[in-house]
Amino acid sequence: MVKQLDPLDKTLLGEGTTTTTAPSTTLTDSGELLGGRYRIERLVGRGGMGAVYRAVDAMVGDVVALKVLDIEITRAPEQLEWFRREVRLARRITHPNVARTHDMGEAAGTHFISMEFIEGTTLQDVLRVREDGERRRLALEPARAARVMLAVCEGLAAAHAAGVVHRDLKPANILIENTGRVVLTDFGIARALTDEGGRTQGLVGTPLYMSPEQVSGKPVDTRTDVYAVGLMLFEMLTGALPFAGDPAAGPVSPLTVALARLTQAPPDARALRAELPPVLAELVLQCMAQEPGDRPGSAAQVAERLRAWLISVGESATPQAGAPLLAAMAAAAHREAETIVGTGALTPSATTAPASSTMASARHNSTSGGPVGAATSGGRSMMPTSSLPTAAMRSLAPVPSAERALAVLPFRYQGPADQSYLGDALSDELIDVLSRTRGLRVLGSGATAQYRDNRDPRAIGTNLGVDAVVDATVQCSPTQIRVLARLVEVATGTQLWSDRFESRIEDVFEMQDRMSKRIAEALRVELNTVAARGDAPAEAVALYLRARRKITSLHILGEDGAIELLEACMQLAPEFRPALASYAIACMRAWFLPAFSEAPPDRDWAAEARSALARALADASDLAETHLARAMLAVQTGEWRDAVQALVKALEIAPTYAHAHQYLAQLQCEAGNTREGVSRARLAVDLEPRLFVGLFDVARVHALRNELGEYEEVLKRIEADARYRNPTTQIRLRVAGWYGHLDKVRDVLDSVRDEVMVGFAKFSLGYARALLGELDKPELDAFVRSIIADGVSPRLYSLLCQLAVEIYCARGLYEDALVYFQKAADSVLIDVEWVDRCPSLKPLVNLPGFGEARRKVRARVQSMWSV
Repeated sequence: MVKQLDPLDKTLLGEGTTTTTAPSTTLTDSGELLGGRYRIERLVGRGGMGAVYRAVDAMVGDVVALKVLDIEITRAPEQLEWFRREVRLARRITHPNVARTHDMGEAAGTHFISMEFIEGTTLQDVLRVREDGERRRLALEPARAARVMLAVCEGLAAAHAAGVVHRDLKPANILIENTGRVVLTDFGIARALTDEGGRTQGLVGTPLYMSPEQVSGKPVDTRTDVYAVGLMLFEMLTGALPFAGDPAAGPVSPLTVALARLTQAPPDARALRAELPPVLAELVLQCMAQEPGDRPGSAAQVAERLRAWLISVGESATPQAGAPLLAAMAAAAHREAETIVGTGALTPSATTAPASSTMASARHNSTSGGPVGAATSGGRSMMPTSSLPTAAMRSLAPVPSAERALAVLPFRYQGPADQSYLGDALSDELIDVLSRTRGLRVLGSGATAQYRDNRDPRAIGTNLGVDAVVDATVQCSPTQIRVLARLVEVATGTQLWSDRFESRIEDVFEMQDRMSKRIAEALRVELNTVAARGDAPAEAVALYLRARRKITSLHILGEDGAIELLEACMQLAPEFRPALASYAIACMRAWFLPAFSEAPPDRDWAAEARSALARALADASDLAETHLARAMLAVQTGEWRDAVQALVKALEIAPTYAHAHQYLAQLQCEAGNTREGVSRARLAVDLEPRLFVGLFDVARVHALRNELGEYEEVLKRIEADARYRNPTTQIRLRVAGWYGHLDKVRDVLDSVRDEVMVGFAKFSLGYARALLGELDKPELDAFVRSIIADGVSPRLYSLLCQLAVEIYCARGLYEDALVYFQKAADSVLIDVEWVDRCPSLKPLVNLPGFGEARRKVRARVQSMWSV
């Protein structure tokens, strides 16, 4: 049975009112992917603006809730903007007691939001039991009610700190996960604290839970939500709603209840339940004070008072799975159907949900950062790789760094008056992006608006309690925008970092998104470095920053390479955590490169890579770079599912981490999810313009699809950077060989023939000679055996087998090619895009054994994204 959602746009509708209008957007479980990513499983709820579905994110295998907007509504620009606004506001908030909103998407005219999946029930269903065909309200024990409302207030305090007032708090928007976690949802009518002074336009919200200022259309602020907290706590403690009159006199309309708050004093809960603790009863009265100034000043204050009372009576302040609170809630839960509330978090009835923790709860418990999403998607507990003991890997929980507080000042604007909005738009977008970075508390624009003119960082630090401020100037022309940004330490007024960012103005919204992410990523790296500088002298920090640039340009080994620089850095600062994480990445790269480089023969890079990762996991597991290194190790050994999990973890910690996006894009492009992969690869280069390695995946996709014009455009962009000459030479050779363009192979060969052949160039020379027939069969076999050397990682082994397949196919030696194709398929090959589209492989398709090998590759790909 599908329950109706509380309509997001209702104004005078009362509690329990539903819509009977069938939505114009209906998705089915056809197996097709919505937006190339989400596999619909079933419809679980409908509301006034659309429907919510349970779906599987095919990219990472997570169950998510998809809130889909009706097509009829998307034709109204103001409604679509409301939808976008909900995402922007909800994504500002990262807290364990707030349901995480991941992203907004559009596919074939269907607009949707992806959200965290919550397994459990609603507080509304906990408080209402069905007896003799009718519902009645249920009162909870005081300690149970206080625990739930404490969690609500903590989530609410995070929303208020992010500059968002909810405005529609009610039991239907409070979810109780099967683990006991309490989750706040539905920011559909939330408002930024700075919007129009918080003034309500019309009667917006649910009348039964409205504050007096909402009813009268006066400005709202955080104390409006505090009033709703009082109403809900009254209901939980008494089993009745305040201002509802005498039940024996018959039901009163929700609007009558709402209007009563304008003229009547709040009732004392002890009139209905005399034995209630006086502390709780007084707190309820204060929260329901008619004048906002007479209420507690913040949700955080209410939370502290609830926590203090619980501790004073010997009660735990945290709901636990299996505790009496959860048992009572499960018994009281509505048993007829599954329901979706608010932002669309999925809430099956407690009696139908599995007793074990869901993926969402595992995410929450894995870090102190609470539920988060990615690109993508939600967080994960740490997954083991074959390179480290499973038990040890599972016991390694991220060690969060001390939370840093940052304020983004209103951007100064210089340019045409009609584009002056770009200053505030960019600063708001930057706040939104930065707020999703783990371990960073970012103050909303409401807190910093007063400093538009007075920008003294020391005064701001004292008044706002932040460690640093971001100050920026936006310079704008009709076609170009430039942002000059700097990071200032408030304690000393010292400028820690500055940079310049430029972009063309074509699509304003795309520009805002791209620019804010680039600035956020640069700030993230700098903030991580600043946070750890106490462990390192200036010389070590300089070596580390140089090494990061070397990793970006793939200069790993050799003189002045990333390995050399990082080892020098760690000699000076053995505990410098950012260097530990980057060293693990560099060692992973070095492990993959020996066949193409002049690596010192006395170093076992496989062992060193594992050792470096173990150190990073032990001492720097809160850094995104550590989890990228973990993903790289999983890729080397063919643990594809673990690799995806680690990459998603990295992007949860740092949603703007370009290297993690690039690495995930590479896996997506190989595994056939090219649309998402190409988009992600381009994002990686937007975030880190020097990360041209991300464009190789884009060029390769174009080449495999015979889009050679687009392939050439991308490759020429890469070739503008001389550091990428060798990998560019290799992809040119491969693509020319795929299509039998031997003249192009000869041109490449002639361009390198007279050079000193070492490393990658030496390999390219042999590959080209083999394609051109300059090697006879014994020489060709010897060359192939020489490149597929013992001791390489399974990942490199499968790639070298692919190259052997291409060489043998180019020479018409199809039986030899099939042997190496089967070797790759038996190893860790996931490159289904190459298997299905590479022109070289066409002669192999009908050979015995090819189909079975291809099925092995496809099964491996399917398992890497599965739940």
